[in-house]
Amino acid sequence: PFVSGLSSMARGTALHIAMEVFYSKVDSLQTLLTMPPDTLATLIADASDEAINFLQSRYRRIMTPRFSAIEKSRLEGLVSLFVDLEKTRKDFSVIAQEKKYQWQHGNLNLTLKVDRIDQLGDEGLALIDYKTGKHTPSKQSWLEARPEDMQLPLYFVAASGVEEQPVTTLSI
Repeated sequence: PFVSGLSSMARGTALHIAMEVFYSKVDSLQTLLTMPPDTLATLIADASDEAINFLQSRYRRIMTPRFSAIEKSRLEGLVSLFVDLEKTRKDFSVIAQEKKYQWQHGNLNLTLKVDRIDQLGDEGLALIDYKTGKHTPSKQSWLEARPEDMQLPLYFVAASGVEEQPVTTLSI
């Protein structure tokens, strides 16, 4: 089919980059809650700029100045929405981003990469996967005979096998 502009994969990658850059500077809920609004806005804008730079390096013809400005505005809005949700969470500290785990089952060897891992106030770990598509799997589907998406449960199994602290939360 004909596709105009950036693919959903490219847009998702850009959002992942923006989130990674943002959370490399914001390491906890406490930091997020005590940050002045202008500083927060600057961090979101800087993270979005990094993602736009990535897109411009990969998609030169598409990323015109006007389209780049539109895409940056979209990224800033999405990161801001996510940050607003994060502010409502219980205490957390970011302890890892893009952490890789090796998982083996029989002849199947997988390298898994978790978008973010938070240390929670109760000493448990939260595995966070940034979902950028319109459809996210329901937790109920994981219990069905043919689950629709096993990514987070697989992350849970892999991380639980090597982390010293218990994985207590999965979040999309």
